[in-house]
Amino acid sequence: MSFLLIVSTQSAMQLQWQTLLQSISITCQLNHVNSIMRALEALESPDTERPLAIVIHQNTMGLAGYKLINQLFVKERLRGIPILLLIPRLSESNHQQYTSLHELIDCFAMPIAPEPFDQYLTSLLVANKFEAQVLEHLQDGERVLAKPNEALIGLDESGRIRFANATAFVLLRTSPGRLYGCFAESLFAAGDDNLISQWADHPIKKVCNSEQILQIEQTQVVTAQGTSLYVKMAVVPVTLTPLTLAVAFEQLQSPEGARLELEQQQNQGYDPVTGLMDETGFRAVVQTWISKQPKSSLRFAVFMIELVHFEHIDQELGHGVGARVLQDVVGRLKQNLRLLDRLSRVDHGRFALLLCDLESHIAAHVIARKLIQAMQEPFLCAGYELRLGSCMGIALYPDCGAVVTTLLQNAQQALHAAKLIGANTSQFFTAAMNQTTLTVLEQETAFHKALKNGQVEIDHQNIEIESDPQHQFVHGLQMTTLSWPNESFGVSSAGEVLQLVERYGAFGGAQLLFERLGQIHQRLFAHNQVKVLVPVSVWGLCRCALSQVYQKASQLPAERIIWVLFGPNLNRHSQAQVQQLQELHGQGFGFGLLVEAIEPSLALLSSELPLDLVVLPKLEQTMTDRRSLGMRTIVGMAEALAIAICYR
Repeated sequence: MSFLLIVSTQSAMQLQWQTLLQSISITCQLNHVNSIMRALEALESPDTERPLAIVIHQNTMGLAGYKLINQLFVKERLRGIPILLLIPRLSESNHQQYTSLHELIDCFAMPIAPEPFDQYLTSLLVANKFEAQVLEHLQDGERVLAKPNEALIGLDESGRIRFANATAFVLLRTSPGRLYGCFAESLFAAGDDNLISQWADHPIKKVCNSEQILQIEQTQVVTAQGTSLYVKMAVVPVTLTPLTLAVAFEQLQSPEGARLELEQQQNQGYDPVTGLMDETGFRAVVQTWISKQPKSSLRFAVFMIELVHFEHIDQELGHGVGARVLQDVVGRLKQNLRLLDRLSRVDHGRFALLLCDLESHIAAHVIARKLIQAMQEPFLCAGYELRLGSCMGIALYPDCGAVVTTLLQNAQQALHAAKLIGANTSQFFTAAMNQTTLTVLEQETAFHKALKNGQVEIDHQNIEIESDPQHQFVHGLQMTTLSWPNESFGVSSAGEVLQLVERYGAFGGAQLLFERLGQIHQRLFAHNQVKVLVPVSVWGLCRCALSQVYQKASQLPAERIIWVLFGPNLNRHSQAQVQQLQELHGQGFGFGLLVEAIEPSLALLSSELPLDLVVLPKLEQTMTDRRSLGMRTIVGMAEALAIAICYR
């Protein structure tokens, strides 16, 4: 007998559920658990049968509940189990926080009405019956249903959808309650006002009536959000009661038609991924508010918001995951904004925000902090638990500009200043930033010319390190020094060169520099076992993906590379950056610190990241006994972490 897995902390709900089941035509059992963790343990047990559906009460959700839902769509044994979320009201705010997950689950407002709940369970039983027949009649039925990239949909005689596998729900961005019972025509045409099905005359129906298999190399299906999906499709007649047709389709990655439609949608003034207005529309809205200001004593602010770490997610996990993350980002931003505030997506991972009717800049600062905190919560998508950060630049009207172009430019400069500080920060525009911008352009241009002309020098120097059997210190290291002699800016050391590249956003220059460095190291160290020290800042290693660039060029294993972190803000790092460094350490990379002197404040970074060594480049004396340094705090830290202090 089928059963429902009920997740609720309220014991009184058991009686209510018994009463509800007595008032409907479906007969099924109830299994109650009082926590999300217990539900997951029960589902993962090999002795537990798959439930007809998982019913979760909103009061037991929280982050753990959404993590469970996220896992159900990637674990092979659990994929496709329908999830029903019971919410106290349809305006539940968490819908916006995890938009991509709510697309895949069904929501019922409490108390549950018996008739729609009866229809819902009936549709699930029909789908389960078809799935059981597929597993019984097809030798590889389990593999067919579980294909991660191929959607499978079952249609009855009237053309209604009665079954879909987990992949179909993900690709169509919908749930069983919204998909089952719909006519198949709704997959192939959006915006049809004809409420009467024309399935009997549909080309697919006519072809398959003659027991033929219909194959289409490229066609278009419509998701629940109305966006187009280009797919390769096959329609096969079946005789598995009550279904007569099986529709299988696989998404095409980059067809020309999808590109053309994307451009068309962008030209219409809206971003097709998030549904937000584009930059042109945003400028028009800001201009409207400027024209209103003489009649209002209140001010407004323009925010430029950039996501940290989003580009890496989009490239490594695919644009599909990136799109879902962007949708959740928009949901979280809107959750912390008012209806009159206007949001726009202006670039890949960048948004513009118009914050209206502000009494002072303090209100803008408070909202900026709320938005930054919202972005720091994990994003759950496609089975991944992803963490992002954000930086925000703020320009107030009329203090920071009286016209649209000036406001946006100044907000952009403030964003740049926030990025220099690090992730999860915000900055208000100040007039001094204009002069900084001119210096930025001069130094960036000069550096690129030096890089192109081969004036950036790469040198190597051996470092002698005392061997300590107790702590097994590393030895036989090679220190790489980069220099760019430029008297006008006084840059000569490796640290200053890298800081210049990273500080002024010359990411292409930084990546080119590390690519050349990796190529040189490949020639020097490919055939020996020395470990190589490479100086880099925390910000550069996390933001510019320099580890990938360098390792690809050098072809050295991670175990032979030690990133020596330097910079004036070693202790001003975000939790997201620490997590990225820990991930690199888990891949086998070593880490060290390049510091003027060991200070107790460095214990913060050292406690979060295992260190192989600390380099003190400006100490002239050589000391083999760390205790002779005479600083108890340093001795305690060094002994606890077993770090090597070396000199050159």
